[in-house]
Amino acid sequence: MMDSLFVRRLIGRASGMLAAPRSRCSSTRLRSTAPTHPARRASHTGNGIRLAAEALEPRAMLAVTATLTGSSLAIALGSASDTATLSSNGTTYTVSGTGLSATQFSAGSVTAVAVSGTAGAGQQFTLSGSGPLAAALSVDSAVESAAISTAVSGASVSLLALATTLGSNITTTGTQTYGGPLTLSSDATLTSNANLSFNSTLDGARNLTLAAGAGAITFAQAVGSSAPLASLRINSAASAAATAAVHLDGSVGGASAYGLTVAGGVNNVSMRAAGSTIANYSGYGMLLYSTTNTKLQNFTVTNSGSCGIYATGLCTSTVVTGNTFQNNVVGAYLYAAEGLALTSGNQFLMNSPSSIGVYVSSQCTGSRVTGNSISGGGSFGVFLSDATGITIGGGAPATANTIGGLSNGFFATGTLTGSSFLGNTVQNGSTGVYLYNTTGLTVGSANQLKNNPLGLYASGSFSNTTVTGNTISDAFYGIYLSSAQGLTFSGSNQIQNNTYGLFATGTLTGTSFDGNTFTSNTNGVLLQDAKSLAFGTTTGNQVLSSSGCGLYALGDNNGTIVKANTFQSNAYGIVLYGAKNTTVNGGNKILSNTVFGLYAGGDSQGTVVQGNQISGNGTNISTSSATGGSFQST
Repeated sequence: MMDSLFVRRLIGRASGMLAAPRSRCSSTRLRSTAPTHPARRASHTGNGIRLAAEALEPRAMLAVTATLTGSSLAIALGSASDTATLSSNGTTYTVSGTGLSATQFSAGSVTAVAVSGTAGAGQQFTLSGSGPLAAALSVDSAVESAAISTAVSGASVSLLALATTLGSNITTTGTQTYGGPLTLSSDATLTSNANLSFNSTLDGARNLTLAAGAGAITFAQAVGSSAPLASLRINSAASAAATAAVHLDGSVGGASAYGLTVAGGVNNVSMRAAGSTIANYSGYGMLLYSTTNTKLQNFTVTNSGSCGIYATGLCTSTVVTGNTFQNNVVGAYLYAAEGLALTSGNQFLMNSPSSIGVYVSSQCTGSRVTGNSISGGGSFGVFLSDATGITIGGGAPATANTIGGLSNGFFATGTLTGSSFLGNTVQNGSTGVYLYNTTGLTVGSANQLKNNPLGLYASGSFSNTTVTGNTISDAFYGIYLSSAQGLTFSGSNQIQNNTYGLFATGTLTGTSFDGNTFTSNTNGVLLQDAKSLAFGTTTGNQVLSSSGCGLYALGDNNGTIVKANTFQSNAYGIVLYGAKNTTVNGGNKILSNTVFGLYAGGDSQGTVVQGNQISGNGTNISTSSATGGSFQST
């Protein structure tokens, strides 16, 4: 045990060492030169040292830090208004910012960059440089703004800043999430094999291309509401959905020729929000390649230099509905588009005399154009050119297209096997239906062609083309045939209230009328130099209640046969005046016409009228002024 005397001596020595030395001026106390704790200051008294508490001095903290842990680079913005920049030259990443001198990291040592903030106002992060960032990138929502101007390629990207400006391409193997408002400062391509999620608004007059591979693309808020995108192209995705309006405008410099493009194999696209717009593209407003189960609705597509919408490829269960296509050269162009429905409330408004509402070409099996309105000052409402397997209209009222005010409501030409035009209303234009050299087309049933100067016009060579079950009314010419060969009119077409129900001229070999009804026309049928027409074959036609002639023929009608028809309750049943080589025989019924049943006059060489029932007319038969011909007397 330590001796007590020894302890007392040790304490005494310590006290002596701590005693303040006296100077020559005894009234002056000297401050100890020994280091002191920053929270304390030592002052000396005659008896020793007195410790006095003082306030802590503020420590200067780094506002921005950059720390590499393993291969993860963490950039932290610690205070309000902090700015941080990561610059890449492809081999080196340089981080600088508020309170942080340029700090370099080897690009090969970094696989992930995480930028965090403290919710301080004005915090900004910038990614720039001449080379890409080859790492995953995340910016958290405490950062006020982020600007990305160099390419990023890494595992994933999560940009959650309160506002992000993007001016580069981003490629990831995993997800890309854009949490705050995103503005494009240059054209950008975003590529992934996982989900691309835009959780806030997306703006900027730039071209945006998206490829999500097997992932989904989602737009949770409006696209282009403040600054419409120059274009939007979806190159790959399992699905793509916009729950708010989409706005695209091709009038800006550098815009693509196409507004919204859905590439082949991109299925399950849904853009149906009200108020969406696509305008001013030199090519197509919408471009669809082979997309199934896609729904496009509530768009207004205007001023396309080529087409409002162009669709091609396999489009099973793809529906384009409730849109407005206005002032496009062609409203909709379907080329080899199979299974597409252009339906239910689309409006095609044409302001140019050369424009077309819907143009269809090539094999379009299973596609249908139904329930649309096509109007304006255009040339053609619906134009079929070598279009097979498509249905225009349908049997139910809801499937009918209404086509009005056009030069040609429906025009068809070429091979149209399996195509049909039925249940539609074509009105108030120049020509309701124009057929030229068609094969395999069915016109009818239940089309309403009304108040057009030409209800139906046909010319050229036809095969397996049938006009059946339609109503043609209030025209100057209900049906006008000019050298139309091989065309069949059957199945109770109703031709009524026209100046001329039928006008036929030229070579009409193989063209026939059977089972049709002509009612209340000024003149039911006018044949002028109409050769080889079969008007009536087995059941014949009903020509009734014409205020003028049931049938009027003039000129050389060589090969034309009028057979098995009923001409009843007209002013004149049949008038042949200067009609040569015209055959009226085989059981026609000419009944109860008020002035004449049969009247013939002028050069009638080669004309034969025999074997008909003529009775109950004002004058049954008057042929005395006819020269030549063979006429029955009773």
